[in-house]
Amino acid sequence: MSIVFPIEEDDRYRRYTASAGQKAFAVPFPFQQNEDVAILLQTAPSEYTEFSPTAYVLAGANDPSGGSFTMNVGRTAGDVILVLGRAILDRMSSIVTNGRFRSELIDGELDRIRIIQQEIARDNERAMKVDYGAPGYTIANDLADGELLMKSGQRFVAGPDASEIQNAQGYAQAASLSEIAAGLSANAAAGSAGAAAASATLAQKWATNAEDAEVVPGSGLFSAYHWYSKTLALYNSVVAGLAGAIHGATAKTAFVAADELGFWDSVSGALRKITLANFWAQSKWKSVKIGEYYFVNTGLVGVDIPPTSDPEVVFIELTAGLTGAGGFNNGKLTTESVTGSAPLVVATAVISVAGSPMNGQTINLLNTEGRILRPSASPNTKQDDQLQEHGHRQMLSSAGSLGGAPQSPTVSTANNGAQLDSNITLVVTTTGGAVRTGTETRMKNIGVKAYMRIK
Repeated sequence: MSIVFPIEEDDRYRRYTASAGQKAFAVPFPFQQNEDVAILLQTAPSEYTEFSPTAYVLAGANDPSGGSFTMNVGRTAGDVILVLGRAILDRMSSIVTNGRFRSELIDGELDRIRIIQQEIARDNERAMKVDYGAPGYTIANDLADGELLMKSGQRFVAGPDASEIQNAQGYAQAASLSEIAAGLSANAAAGSAGAAAASATLAQKWATNAEDAEVVPGSGLFSAYHWYSKTLALYNSVVAGLAGAIHGATAKTAFVAADELGFWDSVSGALRKITLANFWAQSKWKSVKIGEYYFVNTGLVGVDIPPTSDPEVVFIELTAGLTGAGGFNNGKLTTESVTGSAPLVVATAVISVAGSPMNGQTINLLNTEGRILRPSASPNTKQDDQLQEHGHRQMLSSAGSLGGAPQSPTVSTANNGAQLDSNITLVVTTTGGAVRTGTETRMKNIGVKAYMRIK
């Protein structure tokens, strides 16, 4: 033992149970450098997690009385902290040939050897030992928690676990009892043979005795067939009663929203009801067929507009430019195209909705095109507007030129029928004198918005 750095007998570890917020702890044994001490947190019996050296500040290296460490973060009450001497197996100095001899260095190295001896002795005390002269053993590294050790040659391997040993003891006891029971069973078997025949007859009665016939006279107990008959009769009575109640109920000539319908709920497996108001609200869009157009004047307040998102009923608005985020057609149409100019605009898109029988088909965006529907022997044939070919007879004045003062017409039959043959002037006008002309041919109308159901 060094006089300068005395090494007393010590196991070189301590356990502390922290109080709430505690940071400072003692290291009550000497150490030469900070790397020779480890700080660990006990996480379970015999299980530890080592703190990083950055998680605490260690002081007292080369102090014969030991040192201390301070945690950066206060500990939780009840934390178990282990301070463990763990000297690095390395020399701290070197002596060269013909070099200067320094007793202080030699003393330090001997102190370090003593510290390492104490730590090795501490760890050896924790090890499993065999008798003197006996060979050493190894332990298999594939042992699972709860398995017992079993000697196999020079190794300890996994043996039966505690539950298997307990089961084996139970099996031994059960075997002994079974031997006794076997003797008793042999005696009982003879009596059971007779009882079995009687039981078979009784079992048949429990199954098939007629309705209202007791299995055992006076017991009030009946067969399965009896209860089946009773249940069937009750069911038929309930069905007949319900049918009669419905048929005999007072008729109502007009529904109101608060009226209720009964139905079987496939989710809960129970009888449920729904008001007509809810039924109408949830089913009105289902009445529109897939591929059917739905027209509505959205310029009026309170009209029914198809839902933008419904997993069971999917509509598209036949208007270009609504496929972006938040648009009515977002996620429903792709490859949208608008070409031409009014009135010959052509606007199309491709349906892109999984599960739709119309998925992948190209449709015309009627609202953008301003196109109307017309019954046809060739559905989906597109036509532009046109006028039927016809002619106008142009009359000349008496002077042989166009115009002139209007004259009273005379009727002539010279050209296969009645014809006006006089000096008249042809003018296309309206009441009040304003001529209705434009870029398209159309009839008197009011604008509506077109939708189509696609799923």
